[in-house]
Amino acid sequence: MSRSRNVAFLVGAMAAGCSGPAFEHSLPSSPLLAADWPAPFEERASLPGDEGPPEADGGVEDEGGDVRGRMVAAAKRWLRDGAERPERGYGLRDADEILARVIPGVSWDAESGLDDLVSLARERRAYRGDASPQPGDVVLFHNQYDVNTNGAFDDWLTGCAIVLDTDGPRFTAVTRTGHAPRRIVVWPDGPSAEEIDGEKVNSYLRIPTRADPADAEYLASDLYAGYIDVEALEASARAR
Repeated sequence: MSRSRNVAFLVGAMAAGCSGPAFEHSLPSSPLLAADWPAPFEERASLPGDEGPPEADGGVEDEGGDVRGRMVAAAKRWLRDGAERPERGYGLRDADEILARVIPGVSWDAESGLDDLVSLARERRAYRGDASPQPGDVVLFHNQYDVNTNGAFDDWLTGCAIVLDTDGPRFTAVTRTGHAPRRIVVWPDGPSAEEIDGEKVNSYLRIPTRADPADAEYLASDLYAGYIDVEALEASARAR
């Protein structure tokens, strides 16, 4: 089923106030399928329960401060902008523009996908596979949509986000899962749960569809794919 037909199916089901035809396998209990949502997931700037607008930058501009401060300031401006840009997909072009402005020595073309950025980060010893990104780092995700349209859960490095702040093992970040930027919560090595005791611990990053494979996962904790350490990336850029 094509992406447009999937979206049409979700919209039709919501308009009818029912879930539509039975799915071939069970889907998670997800707010993405709530009948009272006025628009498909990819057209919303934030999920219900996500935090509100970020605080002011506090005077930190791209031109001043350390690289982490500059990246966070740029991510906050990205979030506040809120512009809907359907062609930008899952944050690649936004991150490309921010990195080019904040770390001019980084040369990466978002049109080539995230593989090239990760290869560059590995070459400069800036890629990390652990679950401890810091504010300003660029985090990566797998399997947010079926890139190769083969119906399998094998789509690597589909999207990215910029970390805003951390809270113990969790962090919040800015990404674009559709038309507009949104704030997400990620617990990289946490449980596959959206909420625990009423507290949001993970955001949904994949839209459930009838075509999903049985092993499809939807939460940020399950789709997390490591991160790029911007301090290491900047240090290597300066050394060249």
